[in-house]
Amino acid sequence: ICCGFGITSMFLSELLPPELVDKILLIDYNFPCHSESNPPHIQQIFYEREWPVQLRIRKVNIKKTREIRNLHSRMLNACPGPILMFGIHLCKALSVHAIKLYQNCPKAKLFVLKPCCLPGKDRQNVRRGEPILWKFINGYEFGPRDLYCKEINQPVTDDNVRGDEGANNNHDDEQETAIIQSNDEETKQKGSSDSDDEKEKDYSDRPHGGRHCSSELFSRWIDLLERACQDDQLSIVKKEHTDITLHHFQNDFIYCERQGQ
Repeated sequence: ICCGFGITSMFLSELLPPELVDKILLIDYNFPCHSESNPPHIQQIFYEREWPVQLRIRKVNIKKTREIRNLHSRMLNACPGPILMFGIHLCKALSVHAIKLYQNCPKAKLFVLKPCCLPGKDRQNVRRGEPILWKFINGYEFGPRDLYCKEINQPVTDDNVRGDEGANNNHDDEQETAIIQSNDEETKQKGSSDSDDEKEKDYSDRPHGGRHCSSELFSRWIDLLERACQDDQLSIVKKEHTDITLHHFQNDFIYCERQGQ
């Protein structure tokens, strides 16, 4: 799901037993349509090369209801056996739509989700009458304001719209902005050369999702997604932390296994 270049699928094709896996379907918005000619790298990788487990690509925008409906009717429902779904490093609300794709696919036995950066703060819509809400098959619903506002039921003000920082950190936030601007100026003066000291610095606290993606916010994002997956009648859900990379803290995985299959 949202496979990008398809690196994970290529590894799986080499690692999984071909006698047990029929094919691997890669879906991504950036793949060419059937009516379009394939770029040379797409043609060479997915059509001319023989893989141990065959790879098939399909252009799908999982945010579009019509495209998801076509994916179910033409591909997923026609699969002869159980389906294993993987959503690795999904950015922003793509994690939400991947969960919905899994929940609405009865043949999906296993779903692995590795979320990435957070949905943007500009999508909170906290000043509007109808904030964004993502609704799931288990009846649970949440939106961006649940992520960024600690107290959802309190009156919406400029302070709690700020999200995780709260009302008492205005001065700190201004200082942080000033520091970032100062660092930008220093970077321009130094140019593109890197010193040995710079290479030895520890960047493990730098998130992929930008300076607003703190460890606390990301943990809250994972908790919201995990709750959306939970359904006593549908899936067994568990969350695990695996240190894949040291350059950011987004190393939480959500595993869903459909019961009775």
